[in-house]
Amino acid sequence: ARVGQELIISYLDGDPDQPIATGRTYRATNLPPYELPKHKTRMTIKSQTHKGEGFNELRFEDELGHQEVFIHAEKDKNVHIKHNNGIFIGNDRKERVEHNETVSIGDHRTEDVGQNETISIGANRSVTIGGNKTETIKLAKAETIGLAKALTVGAAYQTSVGAAMNTTVGLSQSEQIGIHKSVVVGKRFSIAAGDEFKVTVGKSTLVMKSDGTVLINGRTFDFSATGAVQINGKDVDIN
Repeated sequence: ARVGQELIISYLDGDPDQPIATGRTYRATNLPPYELPKHKTRMTIKSQTHKGEGFNELRFEDELGHQEVFIHAEKDKNVHIKHNNGIFIGNDRKERVEHNETVSIGDHRTEDVGQNETISIGANRSVTIGGNKTETIKLAKAETIGLAKALTVGAAYQTSVGAAMNTTVGLSQSEQIGIHKSVVVGKRFSIAAGDEFKVTVGKSTLVMKSDGTVLINGRTFDFSATGAVQINGKDVDIN
């Protein structure tokens, strides 16, 4: 009972020095939490804030079609469960956190979504994985990045494509390899450059231009053929 509430008092063994509160009464100056008989199907435990506004409430609504268990905490709510906790929701669930949320799981976590999942993050997201990560997508995956992407791999990196692979770069592309690079093509290998194609190995250079000019520069040239060697041109100058 709280200060200001009217109670029904009994006395233990009729002793006036041993009063017992056996009930609570309502009247015009001490009304029940909800209007009666409008809310006759509600059972409520409701306590007003001491020296302030607000209340805590545990309410049971038993009206057919509107059954509800309602809990209102004026400030904080704490639940301490020493063993297991199981929750079953037969229809939908909605959760809203106005500020921050922290979840800490000591061991494992498993989450299963029967159909679609949508995640929207207003600012940044950071994910740290202490061991390995495995991702399996049975159909297609699309990734769109509005600005830049950086990928750093400490050791090996492997890409395996079962069918076709296309790479489109709008402006420039640079590739730097510290030691060796090998390219193996089963049948045909084509390179098309709009203006100029240049290969440089030390002091040797091969330049092919869009106007048909081919320049080969080097210190020495060694041509070897097991068959005939043909050179065709309007004018052939050998100096």
